[in-house]
Amino acid sequence: MNPRLAAFDFIAACLSVRDDPDTEQALRSAMSAQGLDWDLVLSIADQQKIAPALWVALRARKLAERLLPDTRQALFKLHLLNTFKNKAFKDQAVDITRRFNALGVEPMLLKGGASLFTPTFDDPGARVMTDLDVLVPADAAQACWTALRAVGYEPIADHPNIVVDYARHHHLRPLYRPRDCGTIEIHRDGLPESAARILPTRLLWNEAEAVVGPSEIRLKIPSPSHRILHNVLHSDWINGTHARGVIALRSLHELAAIQTARGAAIDWNRIVKMMDRGGHGRLLRASLYLAHRYLGQPMPADLKRTVGAWLHYARTRSQLRWSGLDQAAEWLDGFSARNIRERYQCGDDFGSVARGRLRLAAQLSWKRTKQFRVLGTL
Repeated sequence: MNPRLAAFDFIAACLSVRDDPDTEQALRSAMSAQGLDWDLVLSIADQQKIAPALWVALRARKLAERLLPDTRQALFKLHLLNTFKNKAFKDQAVDITRRFNALGVEPMLLKGGASLFTPTFDDPGARVMTDLDVLVPADAAQACWTALRAVGYEPIADHPNIVVDYARHHHLRPLYRPRDCGTIEIHRDGLPESAARILPTRLLWNEAEAVVGPSEIRLKIPSPSHRILHNVLHSDWINGTHARGVIALRSLHELAAIQTARGAAIDWNRIVKMMDRGGHGRLLRASLYLAHRYLGQPMPADLKRTVGAWLHYARTRSQLRWSGLDQAAEWLDGFSARNIRERYQCGDDFGSVARGRLRLAAQLSWKRTKQFRVLGTL
């Protein structure tokens, strides 16, 4: 088997909800075989931000002791560090929430932040986080942002090639504090305008679950159904993983974890209707089918596999085999209307997108010219 595909399949099988003798035997055989490239396993797990969860899965399946010493040590350290990091994120979330509560604001934690305060993963170090996404009422966003500035948080600098108009963006300019481990995004809206048409911010607020955290802080998290919707929309639509035919294994793993932890509270009929009405039902079906094929997650009742979902799965298999396909897909997606709108904060009409594409082409051309000039001086 192709080494990249074998490494990815091994990681996915470890993370899967399948817990039967055949799966265990297949994993043990893969670990004993000479064809599994452990450097590639570690590289893919790190790239997918799933290495700590892989360690948790191997330990739960009692396979960690079968790892080579160097591999076992690497995964153990990554999990340990991530556990400390997630504890720091939770402490930071508690502190931020306390400050916002003092302003009369009960924030809502999105994405990984929600998992810090509600049972989602079996292990607190499983989910890799790089930031805290904090939704607050739009009219309180600036006051919350200013409150964090007053206690040492600094705004991040602009990317040299990407200009973001934060006056129009769904969150304010991200903040960081040197002694803390990630950035803070204060959201006016849960999603960019294009995706918020499917999951409006008012709906997130109306159906949010209240959480009483440490020290009696008051915060909210999205309902289980909205966490599913937000996961799919953010990963597959906003980040463009569906369009590029790539797998965001961390998001897929979280999707499966939410299903497992809160399955009885998820309204699948409503989720399907909202996605279909917004014209992105294929994204939902493709994502759930990927979770089914790679992670063994049962498909929701009455939601059958479609030809489009199977073709998307087949495409991900092809791109796992040949990395050049991934690179080509990344390049093409850079010129997609979705990416141009997000990159330059422009309108979605033909003229605005066309000007954005010309601008991107000019930037890429100038970058390539500078590279050639540097090489010419060597």
